[in-house]
Amino acid sequence: MEVIEFDHVVKKYRSWHERHDSLKSRILNRSEGRWTERTVLNDVSFSVADGSSFAIIGRNGAGKSTALKLISRILVPNSGRVSVTGRVSALLELGAGFHPDLTGRENIFLNGAVLGLSQRTLQERFDDIVEFSGLEDYIENQVKTYSSGMYARLGFAVAVNVDPDILLLDEVLAVGDSAFRQKCRAKIEEMRLGGRTVVIVSHDTSTVTNICDRAVWIEKGKVRAEGTAADVVTKYRAAADPTIRLDDDGFVHFGKGEQLIKFKQLLLDGSDEAMRIPIGGTLRVALQVAPSSAKTIGIDLVDPNGYVVGRDESSARSGSVEFVVENLTVVRGRYTLRAWVADADGETIDGIELRSFNVVAAQGMKRPTLDLNGEWK
Repeated sequence: MEVIEFDHVVKKYRSWHERHDSLKSRILNRSEGRWTERTVLNDVSFSVADGSSFAIIGRNGAGKSTALKLISRILVPNSGRVSVTGRVSALLELGAGFHPDLTGRENIFLNGAVLGLSQRTLQERFDDIVEFSGLEDYIENQVKTYSSGMYARLGFAVAVNVDPDILLLDEVLAVGDSAFRQKCRAKIEEMRLGGRTVVIVSHDTSTVTNICDRAVWIEKGKVRAEGTAADVVTKYRAAADPTIRLDDDGFVHFGKGEQLIKFKQLLLDGSDEAMRIPIGGTLRVALQVAPSSAKTIGIDLVDPNGYVVGRDESSARSGSVEFVVENLTVVRGRYTLRAWVADADGETIDGIELRSFNVVAAQGMKRPTLDLNGEWK
């Protein structure tokens, strides 16, 4: 079931060069003023499924935030149709809905009322909101004394505690400390597993691939790509960075030489459709490697921040190559698998970013392993 649908949506803004702000001025000048019209969204169509986590990505000025405002009904399209089914809670701008001269406590009740909650319901949820925000010592202070991180904490805490069917977030995970960002990601995952729909705008592609199922890429007001979050991010990165190359199958390549590696298959606990693997599960990746001067072939496991947390390498080989990990022992989280071949100096000739997946059900693991302990075949 689709809970959000954009059907050939067009949204335009006026950039005023001369504007008459009074009735008298309009009558005397016989006009509203002079302006030029700018099209922000041009024939945009995409849909968001119920219970999914969806991202809207693109450069500054692409129309991402405008799309969120259309979903939240702050704006209406000039033409086309925006259909939204369900109760929407939005955190579109840092501090939006807060009055700077009111305390954190007073702003919780003000913001909650704007989002449609009764006074009684807010009183029942007040302690949960404050606990999630971590602002117990500052809740009686005026919010104009809050830092940007504290604003984000309070705004997010209110937004996720109003029982929304659809949660809209605009770059909110870009502020706050790493512990709070992780807390937000965990809450988003909890909401998604509970059947809620989450739509985010973010410039952080690692955040998108880490918490989102699907995404749409908007460029200059038009949809450039829509699909799985990993695929859309891959295309977006390749367009933004000329050193990144895409092969015929849409996989990102990097390195100083020609494309030597071709992805064939990734099995997570025996399934090539699975997007997650339990700790202790079996990972099996199949590649086709062209003959070259490479001295080393390797596999990296990369976390959402771009750090290599697992690596296994071997002497270079060509033809059909398979790498198998019988007991994957890394902490739970989102990872991307990367394969590469390097020359005698250790420089990458060709690397390829493979699929992203979740590692789940951590039991007693304190930190990632540095060796994948795999077998090359």
